[in-house]
Amino acid sequence: MSADNQHESIILGPSTSFCHKTREVVKEEEDKVGEEPNESLNEEKVEQTQLRTLGQRIYDHRGIIVASFSTFLFAFQTNLVRFIENDFHVMEVSFYRFVCQLFMVTPFMLYKKIPLQPESRKVFFLHITRGIFGTLASNAFFYSILYIPIGDAAAIVMGQLVFVGIFARLFIKEAFGLLDAFLVLVSIAGVVLISQPPFLFGGKDESNSNKEFFGAMLALFASVSFAAGNVVTSYMGKMKVNPSAILLYYALVGTVGTGLFNSVVGRWSTPPYGNTSWFIIWIGVVHCLSQYFLTYSFSIENTVLVSIMMTNESIYSYILEFALFGVKPELTSLLGGGVLLTASVLASLKKIWISRRGAQNDLNSPDLHDSLDYTNLEQNNHIS
Repeated sequence: MSADNQHESIILGPSTSFCHKTREVVKEEEDKVGEEPNESLNEEKVEQTQLRTLGQRIYDHRGIIVASFSTFLFAFQTNLVRFIENDFHVMEVSFYRFVCQLFMVTPFMLYKKIPLQPESRKVFFLHITRGIFGTLASNAFFYSILYIPIGDAAAIVMGQLVFVGIFARLFIKEAFGLLDAFLVLVSIAGVVLISQPPFLFGGKDESNSNKEFFGAMLALFASVSFAAGNVVTSYMGKMKVNPSAILLYYALVGTVGTGLFNSVVGRWSTPPYGNTSWFIIWIGVVHCLSQYFLTYSFSIENTVLVSIMMTNESIYSYILEFALFGVKPELTSLLGGGVLLTASVLASLKKIWISRRGAQNDLNSPDLHDSLDYTNLEQNNHIS
């Protein structure tokens, strides 16, 4: 071999080897590219199941959030009533609340083209039943505070938590476990500490025991009626009945029922005017909004959890009462508020735990794995 040929082989040798190596590397890269979509697809499926955005988490817990906002509106409504409690009887205030709710819901339903007529006789019967229970509960509670202090009435009415759990378990087959029962008892204990009913804490004259007993029975009747109405609302929500329709018939039954009661007992006075009329309108607006949000939360969330969140009304009442009237809560009341807050936090944590467990079950479900395996097989066949 000549020197020139030897020199040429030396040059071509390494270059030829380099070309072979380049082809092998390219082939390996092509194989990896074929595998990458397969692996990335699996990762995307897992990430979509495990990871949720903040907006999705808020949407998942919207029932508790809406229930809390509704409870705040209820407390705000109660403080508004204090501004006109010396001008009107509580039953008149209740009547005007229902009237405002009726005039707000009807145009809204017409604008949204929501049918005013119930879908069936069963739905109509549920509308009337919910309206009767709600009207009886609201009026019995307002009437009870004429005989016993508001704190006593509130402590008794919060006993609806027990009745809600029992009714929901019996009639709509909702879960009511040991944790729910414990949270109910904790919430009731918090309400008792806040309201400090004299029949437990003392410091009250015994001369009016008969009136107090009558007022306590009215509050107990309101508690049972509230629980029954909330369970019916939850049941109708599960049937996909529009919340506006539920409010419409509730306002209709409440207007007719309260109006008839005031007419029978002669409870009417001069119609509201001036600033009082504006307070009546605001009370009606806030009442309607609070009822709407409460009805919506019952339709998408566990009945007991929503009822537990409603006990936070006492905490909101303290804040608003101090801001509007300068009333400072006592230490015992603050302790009760802390107990209620603890029960609400535990209820929220339970909801989060259930949601995460459900997401994990979805991740481990056979359908998801079958879909992933099928996708892998399809990708591999496509590559081959």
